[in-house]
Amino acid sequence: MPGCLVCGSISPLISRAIGVCRTCLKEKPEEALDIALKNHAETRMEFRLPPRPPRTSGGVPCNLCAAQCVMGEGEAGFCGVRGVGGGRLWSLSTTDAGLLTYYLDPHVTNCCNAWFCPAGTGCGYPRYAVTEGAEVGYYNLALFFYGCSFNCLFCQNWTHKVLSCGKKVTVKELVNLTLKNGRVTCWCWFGGSAEPQLPFAINASRTIIEEKGERVCRVCWEWNGDGHPTLVKRAGELSYISGGNVKFDLKAFDPNIHFALTAMSNERTLKNFELVYQE
Repeated sequence: MPGCLVCGSISPLISRAIGVCRTCLKEKPEEALDIALKNHAETRMEFRLPPRPPRTSGGVPCNLCAAQCVMGEGEAGFCGVRGVGGGRLWSLSTTDAGLLTYYLDPHVTNCCNAWFCPAGTGCGYPRYAVTEGAEVGYYNLALFFYGCSFNCLFCQNWTHKVLSCGKKVTVKELVNLTLKNGRVTCWCWFGGSAEPQLPFAINASRTIIEEKGERVCRVCWEWNGDGHPTLVKRAGELSYISGGNVKFDLKAFDPNIHFALTAMSNERTLKNFELVYQE
């Protein structure tokens, strides 16, 4: 049975992957988090990802997410999508092409917001939905990003860390596919998470909204929410005008428990949650 490496307590509720109990995370966070982060580092080594966001003196900064990596020559950022080579920042994702895979997902089988979104309810018909009830017979274009700014130990989509499995997909490819298929009524960006590739996702989303004409095509996000506030606001605006949803995956409210689960702070996520709600 798993036990806490700080206090020695034994319980089936203590995760072997984290190595410490909830009480110690809250009452002895420095010692407990040191153990949890070592476990995070070990899991990331399997995917050749840096154990922590780099903070190399004189390095090149990246501000797309709360990790705020500062990368030296030959280093990759925490997400693995960006790095530095030849003294310059490189990225596997640009405004015109992202690292992802995609597929058509029938409504309303795989949307966590189906109980209140237009695809599941017809809410906003006819402006935001094509039917007065569930959009049976229509599809979500599921857009699976590779890379993430968190390191959730229990990620159900952990394959996003295998960056070599991602494909270079252009804005034009996604837009053309959608315009040719009148049964696609929404886009959903997930993964992984969108934060390391927000410039691409925002550009692609803006383009489909501009080119779709009067047809319904909502833009939705399923993310951890720790992106740069300016980009998060832009993404939220695209959902607002298209009738889509912004889905924050709030892992935990306690900051130390959140850190143990994800290897990252939840401060930016909660601030962005408030930002989207208020603005």
